[in-house]
Amino acid sequence: MTESAENFELAAHDPLQARQTYQIEPHRQGDRWYLYLGHLRGSELNPQTGEIEENGVSVVDVTDPKNPVYLRHIPPTPAPWSNASAEARSGGQHVQACAGDDLPHGVPGRHYLLRNQGWVGHEVLDVTDPLNPALVGPVSRTGVSRHGGQSTHKNFWDCETGEAYLVSTLDGWSGQVLQVVDLADPAHPRHIRDFALDGMQPGSAFAREVEEGYSLHEATVYRDRVYLAYGTDRTGTVQILDRQRLLHGDPASADPLGTDSAALAYPQLSRLDMPDFWGAHSAKPILGVPIADYARNAVGSTRDFLFVTSEGIDFLCRTPRHLSFFLDITDVAHPWPVSNYQVPALPQEEGDPNFCERGVFGPHGPHASHSPLYEGRILFLAYFTGGVRAIDMRDPFQPVEAGHFLHAITPNSRVIYPPNPPADAVAWPVANTVEVDERGGYLFMADRPHNGLYILRITGDLAAIVNEGQAAAWVP
Repeated sequence: MTESAENFELAAHDPLQARQTYQIEPHRQGDRWYLYLGHLRGSELNPQTGEIEENGVSVVDVTDPKNPVYLRHIPPTPAPWSNASAEARSGGQHVQACAGDDLPHGVPGRHYLLRNQGWVGHEVLDVTDPLNPALVGPVSRTGVSRHGGQSTHKNFWDCETGEAYLVSTLDGWSGQVLQVVDLADPAHPRHIRDFALDGMQPGSAFAREVEEGYSLHEATVYRDRVYLAYGTDRTGTVQILDRQRLLHGDPASADPLGTDSAALAYPQLSRLDMPDFWGAHSAKPILGVPIADYARNAVGSTRDFLFVTSEGIDFLCRTPRHLSFFLDITDVAHPWPVSNYQVPALPQEEGDPNFCERGVFGPHGPHASHSPLYEGRILFLAYFTGGVRAIDMRDPFQPVEAGHFLHAITPNSRVIYPPNPPADAVAWPVANTVEVDERGGYLFMADRPHNGLYILRITGDLAAIVNEGQAAAWVP
């Protein structure tokens, strides 16, 4: 199941019932560690029930990462109130988990899972017993954008405050936008506000509009700021917001949480527009990075960065090349790109793969965790057919690769790129998402074209970088 690896080795694999997989959410419940894995739209046979089930969420026990145990598949909750197609109501690809003990008004001892309800809404499940999940209730329903689309995407749930930052289409808005909901008590969600770039709200016009509507792809919340990535793979915008201003609005305004231009401008700390050929898929803040070569500088030796990916939709090298970027945001009002990271598509040495012959290629998203084991030193990145990439970012002005893992296909593999592929198209493995947990030593990777979950052990020089400065080596 391994084609090529440097500083990684395959520790375990689970086929995940051959379901297409997106988000990976590690979550500790008592003395057990679980992965909640969100699946994209579609349906597959569940061998545990013998039934064909619409894709929802898989639960895998990874208490021992070398021996994962597939517990169950949680199908989508029916949505009889929606007139969308059955396919549009399937999928639960975006998942976030919180313990009731961590939420301001959660039930102690309970565990909750926020997931999208296909393209039609969002909901919370009680997963205290992962084998017997129960519906807590709906959180919100999507609307239809002014271009006729209906969808959900990548959400964020802050367990400390209970704030949920949902990505959804809403009636009259352009594409996907931000819904902020108070989920401090998961049984009683409270809508706070809707938000996007000025011009995306109903009744307005947006200079960067594209034919299917301009969209927010992902919201990332860290400390006192909210980072919004728009455009995904083209005409990108990165927006940095003051969190409290977003939540409460301008106290001098008659409608502080409204959707007029002034209300949408008030929380903004900065905005960076990208060229039309690059978009913003993910925006991950990495703050307080000490720059070794700046150690003797009187000021500025520790800096803040934002890692931004432009999604690699490139199929057979027929589109502009997509990259990932490090933005210096030490002066938050003036973010500025200072370096990039990219994997060469063409072979650099004999035996290297030619990614121009492997279907979809380029960066997708980094790991979301802010674990101090990796923060400011190693960044893990899913690179589609380029596999898993580990970036040594101890000097973000000059990032270098510190490891990679290219997995091999399984009998479940299918051709998923491009849409409506030709009969002679070849199936290639696609590293879709990566994540780590606070225990360290292992990385979780989800493959997109039905190949399942890959659990990788961190080894060699990569392990040495992560262990550097730690009180005790943690890599098993």
